[in-house]
Amino acid sequence: MKQFKYYFWSTLAVIILQGCTKNDFVINNKEDGVLVNKELSYYERVSLLDNYTISESKALDLLKNFQSSISAGLNSRSNPSNTVFNVIDRYNIPLYSQSQTRSKKNESKSGNTLIYKIQMQHDNGCGYALVAGDLRGANIIAYIPDTIEALTNERTDFKRELLNISINANLNRIKRFENIKDSLRKSAKNKESKMTTRSSIAYEEELLDFYESAISCEKSTDYLPLSTTAWDQGSPYNCKLAQDCPTKSDGRYAAGCGVVAIAQAMAYYEPSLIINGTPINWKELKRTNKINSSSPKTVKNQVGYLMKWIGEKVGAIYTCNDGTSTKHNSIVTALNLAGMKCDNRMVWNWNTIYQSLKQKKLVHADARTDNNEGHAWIIDGFLIGKMPDSTDLVYVHNNMGWGGSDNGYYEIEPEMSFEGGGHTLKYKFGINPHIAKK
Repeated sequence: MKQFKYYFWSTLAVIILQGCTKNDFVINNKEDGVLVNKELSYYERVSLLDNYTISESKALDLLKNFQSSISAGLNSRSNPSNTVFNVIDRYNIPLYSQSQTRSKKNESKSGNTLIYKIQMQHDNGCGYALVAGDLRGANIIAYIPDTIEALTNERTDFKRELLNISINANLNRIKRFENIKDSLRKSAKNKESKMTTRSSIAYEEELLDFYESAISCEKSTDYLPLSTTAWDQGSPYNCKLAQDCPTKSDGRYAAGCGVVAIAQAMAYYEPSLIINGTPINWKELKRTNKINSSSPKTVKNQVGYLMKWIGEKVGAIYTCNDGTSTKHNSIVTALNLAGMKCDNRMVWNWNTIYQSLKQKKLVHADARTDNNEGHAWIIDGFLIGKMPDSTDLVYVHNNMGWGGSDNGYYEIEPEMSFEGGGHTLKYKFGINPHIAKK
């Protein structure tokens, strides 16, 4: 088990470091899982196969279809028409030894699943996606259009946790197939025996063609990423903080992820806020999605004062080596002072996140270890789909507060729970949903 854990976490580290109604955004199952002009369902046909591997070319097709369907709503620097895709790695992940978010009985089964890491190079940099190379769960696992900086150890550790959750969601989908594979095969063979013309077992290309035709994206801008800012913790966002850190390039404390998350939530709703006698000009702060050294001095000063004001009001703790930390429910305190509100912190709950975003109310999320290390960010969008067996395929769109780096869609399991004994995730996840003006 120790060897597996080492292998899996090492794999995730490589994945990270190599990255250079109003209709919901829904994937519809057009045929209720039944092949057009065929008597067998998609998963019945898959059950008859000996090899579930999806080729690189088909994995690229899945990613391109996914990107083209959502690109209009993404606040990404990339232009899909100018994107160059390249498979940069393949990971064979053990299927039955992976740590879970809930305690599980010991499993003696074996087997692997294939995951492709596909780089997406565009005019302004690059991003990447993790794509399942397995017909038992052929979907995008994580879609991260922009990776624009080298991650610190702290950020790498947290991102590894998010990818762990997304990969687990895919593994569990495949496990559910494995649990009913024998009954699916029996059903498939029974149906085939009654066909007047017996169809041959589908090849990968035929199955993927059906998969792509059965899954379509219904466009809507309602629940795509809502926030337009891509703010960060360093310069110039921290330009009004004390210069007590001589080993840092600007000598200043970091603004802090909790402070940045609160600031980005405020920026979306643009509350009337006066700091040091000057009203915050949200329109100017949001004229571009980022603020940098070439931005107007007035803009840099305003965002600096905003970050400093939030930090003071929530009692942020500044350190040079361990970053800047805030307490649980700091966002409640800060929003109240700005004429805004949100719910008190609660444990992670997908249905609550879903209902909040449906009302166009952002969700503040945080994840902390027992040592109070962690990260805070904003969930500003989601995507819901239907797999060929009509089960939900769910993604949340995370705005990480890292200057746009690693914002993107991460698959989750709707029923995912972090409560109770036995979970092996390093972090405990919580949310403050229903951010809004009073």
